[in-house]
Amino acid sequence: MPSKPCTPLKRLVVAYCAHAEKYYRRSDGSPTGEAANIRSTMRALLESFGDKAAAEDITAKALKAWRDEQITKRDWSHGYTNQQTLRVQRMLRWAVEREIMTAADAASALSVLPLAARESAARKPAEKNVPSLQQIRRLVGLMPKHHADVVAVMAATGCRVGEVLTLRRDELHLGRQAYIAKRQHKNAHRGHTRLIPLVGPALTAVRRALRTSGGEYVFRPLNPRGQKRSRQWLQRAIDSACAKAGVERFSTHAIRHAAARAVRPKAGLDAAAALLGHRSSRTTELYAPVPSDDAFEAARVLASTRAAAS
Repeated sequence: MPSKPCTPLKRLVVAYCAHAEKYYRRSDGSPTGEAANIRSTMRALLESFGDKAAAEDITAKALKAWRDEQITKRDWSHGYTNQQTLRVQRMLRWAVEREIMTAADAASALSVLPLAARESAARKPAEKNVPSLQQIRRLVGLMPKHHADVVAVMAATGCRVGEVLTLRRDELHLGRQAYIAKRQHKNAHRGHTRLIPLVGPALTAVRRALRTSGGEYVFRPLNPRGQKRSRQWLQRAIDSACAKAGVERFSTHAIRHAAARAVRPKAGLDAAAALLGHRSSRTTELYAPVPSDDAFEAARVLASTRAAAS
């Protein structure tokens, strides 16, 4: 009986990376960072399995051995290890869907579950410092005005730093209920809509920025090449303000965590999720012309928290 034909792993990797380059794009056609992440994963995969390997060689046992090897060799963290393993499994699912591999050949590797923290030797990330909203708002007074406005919007909406720094004038809706409708955001390639309500200090900061911004981006200054500023630009201002105040530094993303922690006890989990733009699937909200009532209620809670602290 002739042997069953195998799928060259290197050929599958090349095909999947080409697919990822086209698939992981924002609504304006620009690439997200996921295709680069996938290429990095696949380089590590080929380095271990070799150019002569077949995709069918990635069994559950082999995938777990590869995962353990990367933890030891590359010092992958627990969360990063699970992300990289999932990227390999996505490639195999894609191969089955395209009938490059059979479901039976991929089933073993696809059965591998994410590493649980208790069973993993992978490095655990250090616990992140999450300040209170009151602490963040006190630090705003120690920052240059452009940085301060960006932080004020983040603290009042729980949005991501990239959603503020890439904010364009045509994404603003300043009617009775003011909000931002982002064209480019983390889940744009999945068809999700990101609507960010503007209430209280967030709306004040945006209006102030509009008065001094002469270009398409709302928040200035741009860098010398006329491009938007990066997350590092804001992080440096936060670090400097923390040093002046003598408090522990925190990341730009910690502002989003702080907003969520302030909202959830007062407005509930659903309102916090609506404000942060968290969702697991497409819903009728995609067709809503304005952010949900829950999101506006969450933004009002943040605004009232600021008023109470003043």
